[in-house]
Amino acid sequence: MKVAIHTWGSEGDVRPSIILAERLVAAGHEVRLIYVSADGRDYAARLANAPFAHRETGTGVSRDALHQLAVEVFSDRSPIRQLERIMKALLEPSFAGLAASARDDAAWADVLVTHALALPLSVAAEAARKPLAILYPVLLLPTRELHPAGLPNLGPFNRLGWWLLRRILASRLDAPLAALRAQAGLARRTLDEQLGTSELDLVAISPTLVPRPADWPAKAQLSGFLSAPPSSASELAPEDPIRAFLEAGPPPIYAGFGSMSETERDPTEALRVVEEAVALAGCRAIIQGGETWARSASSPNVLKIARSSHDVVFPRCSIVVHHGGAGTTQSTLRAGRASVVVAHMIDQTWWGERLARLGGAVPPLSRAKLSAAPLARAIRRALDDTAMHARAEALGHAMRAEDGASRAVELLESFLARS
Repeated sequence: MKVAIHTWGSEGDVRPSIILAERLVAAGHEVRLIYVSADGRDYAARLANAPFAHRETGTGVSRDALHQLAVEVFSDRSPIRQLERIMKALLEPSFAGLAASARDDAAWADVLVTHALALPLSVAAEAARKPLAILYPVLLLPTRELHPAGLPNLGPFNRLGWWLLRRILASRLDAPLAALRAQAGLARRTLDEQLGTSELDLVAISPTLVPRPADWPAKAQLSGFLSAPPSSASELAPEDPIRAFLEAGPPPIYAGFGSMSETERDPTEALRVVEEAVALAGCRAIIQGGETWARSASSPNVLKIARSSHDVVFPRCSIVVHHGGAGTTQSTLRAGRASVVVAHMIDQTWWGERLARLGGAVPPLSRAKLSAAPLARAIRRALDDTAMHARAEALGHAMRAEDGASRAVELLESFLARS
């Protein structure tokens, strides 16, 4: 079958779509991928030898402007205002680039797969009368069993929280959605109605971390985390400084905030807090924080790096200190490592709390209130808690038994056969 995939967002949104595209090709299908890197990450090297057609389309925001926007967004402690500003500055401007290829992709493909918020392809699917699957790398489907990030757990009334979240999304997206539909010659729909046009909702989250809610509709399926299979190509080369550091002493902690490192108003101060916490905790550490942190001097007990492969490095570390993004959370759990979550956004707090409830993490910390001493105490607690280590390893064992990418391919193949 021919599959067109459109995605938008940070690495936690784009990377799962790349992996899905690779696994679809391996299963004998033809793929086109259009992606928007909302956080400015460069995927050229990752896609250099990709066995499928791919193209990046942008948000029209320069890297410097993106950094300034990120600083402003994450300085605002209101999750509602954070979400609104991200949609206005980064999501809505991306629609033009996505729409430019959506019509052709819809005409070419047998089945269309789009990120929940990459709306142009879902509109094109309806206009072309092609089967549509919506990919959810994060939780956006309403359920009574789980509360949305940033809102209290209302138990049987949790759907009220999801209704509010959908209203916030619709307040920004209903107008551009109406414009997209008008251009396609379609009648006006609300965002909820547009998301309802899918015939398959593919939720790329591990059922070990979040079991499938019983009140989801039949079309909503948990594929599991979309991760690349282990390969010899992903091993650390003999000359890799990370390998040398790992072999020079006991397993270090891994500390990194992913794309959130780019949002720091003062990256030097943030690095100082992490380094001081590591010293207070009395442990070795690999600290990942992009080029800014990597340029500062390392020491015998601390290695600073720009980037690394989570799948390769996490299993070789003692614990992982991270920001609590959905992708990093699942990578840490898959490696069987306990977490210390330093949440920058409210959804990251949700993932941190989820890990803690499962017994694989200490309660999450807030980046806005972070200082060295509390971070050191959290690190020390995670290092010393043998029950937490055992629980994290058990969860990791269960998660490694899953094959989310293969399951996603199976669901799409079955979906097309029914359609």
